Amino acid sequence: MTSISESDDNHHRFQALKTLGEVIPSGFWTCLKTFTGELCLAVINGMGTRMDLPSKNRQTLEAYQQRINRVMNYVSQNLDRALTLEDLAGQAAFSRFHFHRIFHALTGETLNQFISRLRLQKASHLLTWSTRKSITEIGFECGFSSSQNFARSFKRQFGITPSAFRRDSGMTQHPRHQWPPEPAPWSLPDAKQQIEITIKDLSGYRVIYARLIGDYDPLKIGPLFKRFISAADAGGLITPETHVLGLSWDNTETTPLGKLRYDACLSMPVGKAPPDHMDRQEIRGGRYAVYHTIVKNLDFKTPWQALLKDWLPGSGFQPGDQPCYERYYNNGFQHPEGHWEVDLCLPIKPL
Repeated sequence: MTSISESDDNHHRFQALKTLGEVIPSGFWTCLKTFTGELCLAVINGMGTRMDLPSKNRQTLEAYQQRINRVMNYVSQNLDRALTLEDLAGQAAFSRFHFHRIFHALTGETLNQFISRLRLQKASHLLTWSTRKSITEIGFECGFSSSQNFARSFKRQFGITPSAFRRDSGMTQHPRHQWPPEPAPWSLPDAKQQIEITIKDLSGYRVIYARLIGDYDPLKIGPLFKRFISAADAGGLITPETHVLGLSWDNTETTPLGKLRYDACLSMPVGKAPPDHMDRQEIRGGRYAVYHTIVKNLDFKTPWQALLKDWLPGSGFQPGDQPCYERYYNNGFQHPEGHWEVDLCLPIKPL
């Protein structure tokens, strides 16, 4: 495999990098869509059935669950307030960037789904039992911004208006308006993929980058990299020491597809100033969990899932505050078997 790893000679690294103008797939956010439904599978009602877990793993999983429980309690006690992602992430002492994924993983619901469900549950109770309160008052008490918003949300969930629900004495008269079943309890898989993760204090990068705003579509990312690498090479900015990185800023669960940001990045040569027409930024250094792996068949999701689902919960760490990134060592499209050599870099901090 043609590689530009540190162990290869500079000539091979240089030649491999110059050919890296095809699709550079970003697997991180694709994986996190799975990760949000699968991280920490052992926690929900399954902890007591797997006491053979190592002590450190149990402690980490319990710490994650305790933080999410704290948020769930806080939401339950503050349904009349505007609940922001920043506020709730602070309650859990997780970074805003990663909190909603961890919440989804441990509850089986997105944060918005959870809040909406609790608000509507409270509203259904008040409609049934607080007959002196108007429907508008109940809507505001349950945190809805207007009576119209309350009515729309209620009917979308129950298939009936709040006034009809109250008139017909609520849930007992409407079997079809029952809530869906609670998420099934999860248990820890009997066998996990064995992966080797290295904890590293990585230096930061000064990079030039080209940004794609839209969905994370390899058919769009590929041409972006091809044009960008060609322009950088023409400007003498590619050297044997250049690193190729993919930085994904946003998550599809909280960001409209048309607003997602992906940065195709090239590290800057020491002492070389980028041209004015090229954007530049810094990727922060710090402590990272690094998974060096070979990706096959463009399946970047599987190794990210192994890192985030299998390794992270029992590691004693939580995600850091900056985005994850991928460092690409070769062009897998030019490998005879389509293999990509890549570092998956997850920022971490102590739990």
